[in-house]
Amino acid sequence: MGDEKLKGMDDHELLVELVKSQRKDALGQRITAFATLGIFVAVAIALCIIVPKVTSTIDQVQATITETQTLVADTQSTISNIDTMVSDVDSLVVENTESVGKAMESINGIDFDTLNQGIEDLAAAVEPLAKFAEMFK
Repeated sequence: MGDEKLKGMDDHELLVELVKSQRKDALGQRITAFATLGIFVAVAIALCIIVPKVTSTIDQVQATITETQTLVADTQSTISNIDTMVSDVDSLVVENTESVGKAMESINGIDFDTLNQGIEDLAAAVEPLAKFAEMFK
């Protein structure tokens, strides 16, 4: 239908239609160019806002990772020290158990009847000395 319309036109009318078509195309191209420029500006502004924040976040993540690695190393050292301390406490308990066992054997070896008799004899021997000392008071 468009081709039949163009066939019936003379040269002047065809040129007028061509100019109208070119103006429409030029307007579309301008709108597209401005829209593209607007999108470019929006993306550039977004990048200017986002990139520093992303960089800051990455730096914070890196610092956190470094601190975490330090804490893990410290924790491993502490666990090693705790293992050593538990081993030392274990050997101390074993040594003290042996010492307590020997002390209990010595205490069990005491003849308390003889000890009580010795204390009574000493009290009987000291009693006259105590009476004698009272006279000088």
